[in-house]
Amino acid sequence: MSKLTRSQLIKSGLAFAKSGGITQATEKFDDTSWNTFDLPHDGARELPFIATPPAPEEGRKPLGREFPETTIGWYRSALFVSQCEN
Repeated sequence: MSKLTRSQLIKSGLAFAKSGGITQATEKFDDTSWNTFDLPHDGARELPFIATPPAPEEGRKPLGREFPETTIGWYRSALFVSQCEN
């Protein structure tokens, strides 16, 4: 195992999307339609409030086990490693 000689913060220009699937975990996945964000980022901020019992007038964000399509989010970034760092 080689020793890490350089570190890089990954906090800007990340692609982000909410999805309950796992197809986004593949290298060839097309994320060009995703929004880009800088970290820190909270994907729940862009969700609408929904009416839920027992107090539908209060509402809440659609997060949690019942809402995997808006609870699971993916961040993607491209990292470039020069030939000498391989």
